[in-house]
Amino acid sequence: MAFSFDCSRVFIGGRWLPGTSGQTLDLLNPSDGSSLGEIARGNAEDIDLAVSAARDSLDGE
Repeated sequence: MAFSFDCSRVFIGGRWLPGTSGQTLDLLNPSDGSSLGEIARGNAEDIDLAVSAARDSLDGE
């Protein structure tokens, strides 16, 4: 199964948004530790946005 997405973004509230830190981290293959690439590194601000989006979803907004 192949899929693609913009590795510089985080998925929050049903949308792909740029990570607020601008940093990335290595995405490793768990079976052998090889590098699969880099993904956006979320931070506290991204977490706050995700929690807010989840609350809005639960509140029906």
